[in-house]
Amino acid sequence: MKSTLHFSFRAVLTLFAVTGLSTIAMAEDGWLVDFAKAKARSAKEGKPILMEFTGSDWCPPCKALHKNVLTSDVFKKQMPEKFILLKLDNRRDKTGQTPEEIAQYKKLSSEYKVRGVPTIVIADAKGKEQHRQVGYRSSVTAEQWVSKLIAAVKSDAPVAAKASAKHPVHIAHTWKSDPFMSKGQKQSITFGRAGELTITPDKGKVIKGKWEVEGNRMTLVYPDPLSGKKQTLKYGVTLGEGEEADDTGKIKKTVDMYLKREGETRTSIVYVRPADSKSASAKPAPTPKPAKPAKEDKVYKKLPGIDLTKYTAKQRETILARANKERCPCGCKLTVAGCRNDDSSCGTGKKLAAKIVEEVTGQAPAEPKDKDIGKPLDIQFTATDGTKVDLTKMKGKVVLIDFWATWCGPCIREIPNIKKTYAKLNPKGFEIVGISLDSDKEKLVNFIKEKEMPWVQYFDGQGWKNKISSKYGIRSIPAMWLIDKKGNLVDKNARSGLEEKVGKLLAQ
Repeated sequence: MKSTLHFSFRAVLTLFAVTGLSTIAMAEDGWLVDFAKAKARSAKEGKPILMEFTGSDWCPPCKALHKNVLTSDVFKKQMPEKFILLKLDNRRDKTGQTPEEIAQYKKLSSEYKVRGVPTIVIADAKGKEQHRQVGYRSSVTAEQWVSKLIAAVKSDAPVAAKASAKHPVHIAHTWKSDPFMSKGQKQSITFGRAGELTITPDKGKVIKGKWEVEGNRMTLVYPDPLSGKKQTLKYGVTLGEGEEADDTGKIKKTVDMYLKREGETRTSIVYVRPADSKSASAKPAPTPKPAKPAKEDKVYKKLPGIDLTKYTAKQRETILARANKERCPCGCKLTVAGCRNDDSSCGTGKKLAAKIVEEVTGQAPAEPKDKDIGKPLDIQFTATDGTKVDLTKMKGKVVLIDFWATWCGPCIREIPNIKKTYAKLNPKGFEIVGISLDSDKEKLVNFIKEKEMPWVQYFDGQGWKNKISSKYGIRSIPAMWLIDKKGNLVDKNARSGLEEKVGKLLAQ
C-alpha cells in the first residue's frame, strides 16, 4: 500500500509508513472540540492544529498529562500562540456528550490510526499529519513536555499549500546536496517540493528527473548522466538524529534523513539542514550510530493498593517477581509494578496486579476502602457572596459538593439538572456547596447571576491548583460528592441519579 510521506518540522522527515489515521472537561478556554472549525481557524491564522486524543474519565496517563501539562501556566502561555488546540475525548461516560462529538472521535481515531491515549497529533490546515507523540510519563514536567514538542514541531512553517500523497505539504524546504562524486563526475542533487528532481553535474547539461515515495522507499527517476538512458534508483530512508549542537550548546545543523541505495551496505547520503538556513545540504555520511540499549526496569518491593503482608513470604516473592516482569498495556511502557507505583490510579495496572495476586494466592485481594468515604470533610471558607461556610455546621442537611468551572462544558450541561433537584428538594433540607476551579472571579460572579445559581461558591482563583480540590485529589470535573445528614461523605459519583440519591439520603 502506498502511503503519505510525513515530514515533521523538527527533523522534517519523521516517518515513511502506512498511516491513516466530552464530557469531563480536561482543559481551560482555548480548546476547540470541532475538527472542521479547527481546520478553518488553522487556515485563517496560519497555525498547525494540536489534536489531543484522550480518555478523560478512565485513562490515568491522560489525567496526569492534563494535570501536569495541559493546565500549566507554561502550556497556557506558549501553546495557544503557536497552535490551534483541539480536544478529542473518548469518555466511557457519554452523558452530556453530543452524538456529533462521539461520531467525530470514532472517525478521526480511525483515520489517524490512534491505538492508545493520550496521543498528540499535529496536523496542518488540511488535516495532514506532521508529528505524533504517544503516551505520557508523570515524571515529565510541563517545561520539558512543551519544549520538546515545540522543538519537534516548527509551528511557523507553512500549513497550507498544494500537495499530493507522494509529495506532501509537510516538505518545508528544498534540499540541495553538496557536490559529490558519482560515476566519475562531481554533481549535486536538488529535491523540489512538488516531486521535481534536478541533477547538476560539474560538467555538461543539467538533468531533470522526478522523485516520489512508496512506503519507506524513495524512488529517483532521471536520465543517466553519461548514457542519457532513463534509470530508476531506489533508496531506503532512515530518520536522522535531529538537531546537533556545538560545544556552546548552539544548534549548528539538523540531520533530517539518511538515504541508502538498495543493494548497497553503506549509507549513501545524509541530508542536513543548517541552523540558520531554510535550505539543506547533503554529503556522504557514516552509517547511523546503533541505538542505545534499553534502560533496565526499576524493581519495586510494593504494589500500591494491595497489602502484601497478608501473604506468605514465598507468595510475596512470586507476586513481586511477576509484577516486576510482566508489562502493563495501558501505554505507560512500564512493568505492572512500575505502573502501579508511577500512577496508582491506573485501572489497567490495578486489574493486572489483582490478577497476579489471585493467580498466586488463589483469592482476589480485598478492595481497599476509599479513605474519604464515611468520614466528614474539612471544608470551611468565605463564599463569593460573603457567606461563611462550615460543613461541620451543616449536619442535619444533605449537601452536594460540586467541583466545577464556567469553562467546563460538561459542568455547564449539568446545571439544569442540579437546579431542578435543588428547587425540588431544598425545602426538605438539601444544600449545595460549589467549588469553582475558575481563575476569573468577575466572570464567575456574572455567570452565577446569569444562570440563577443561588447556592454558595468557593473561589480562590487558582484554577486546577484550587486549594480545596487539590486537597481532595480532584483531577477531572465535574466531580459531584454527597454528604449525608450526619456530615459524612457517602458518594463520590452523585452526578449519576442525583435527585434519587438525594431523596434517599433525606429520607434516612
